[in-house]
Amino acid sequence: MVSDTWVAAYFWSSPLKEKTNTTGILVAGNDHYVSDTIVFSARVGVELTGAANILSGVHTWNCATSNGGVGIVNKESQNRFIGVYLDYTHMLLVGSAGANVITVSGGFFLGGAAVVFVATTPTDSVRQVALIGNEWAYSGNTPYMVNETAGTWVSVTDLTVSGTAAWNGQAYAGPAATKLASNQPAGSDVWQFDFADVLLFPGVAIDPASVDVQVLGDLSAVDGAAPAAVANLTGQTVSVYAQGTGGKPFSVRVAVSQSKNTGV
Repeated sequence: MVSDTWVAAYFWSSPLKEKTNTTGILVAGNDHYVSDTIVFSARVGVELTGAANILSGVHTWNCATSNGGVGIVNKESQNRFIGVYLDYTHMLLVGSAGANVITVSGGFFLGGAAVVFVATTPTDSVRQVALIGNEWAYSGNTPYMVNETAGTWVSVTDLTVSGTAAWNGQAYAGPAATKLASNQPAGSDVWQFDFADVLLFPGVAIDPASVDVQVLGDLSAVDGAAPAAVANLTGQTVSVYAQGTGGKPFSVRVAVSQSKNTGV
């Protein structure tokens, strides 16, 4: 157990503070706690290569990510990060192990810090990750990012993202998205919804079970038939065939998710 601790390679005012190649804390086993701890001079603030650990109230303002540093690196499963403060430093969830049964809740991310899913093999998978109630301020990045320079994310299961307080209401990509179209395509009953620009994982298709299509507007029957919609899915694109309402205006809203939900 590590608690009530300041960790640094150099004093906070030293010009060498961000020129170190050290790791502040390395958790290389299971069932450890790091709480109420500040890392202010290290290339890597805290790195976890073991499982079933808890970081609570950990503040990393070590070498900034813009200078090659990282706040928290997670490489194993079943770890929890509660109320951590990433100060100009990213949190990395690395590979299938590092994005497996992970909780990040009540965190504060300052100055461009983000949660980054880092793929390490051609077939990496996200499973049972909860990113809940986290907050961003003075951010030059989106809250959640994907790094596929060394691998590819191919599937996402039970990824929960909720309660994100983005900087100044900044739009960001997540595993779920909704789009609304109010102008029917001229000469066609097919509405195209391409979600590639708003979904987090570039190579992960939309889960067919998640597609929810709604027809909005004056839904009174026309010649005895209400508006009808049929959806077809290809990768991250949803095509909706929406039959009109005899000239009455209507809109189509489509909600989707990349994450397969195995719960009830």
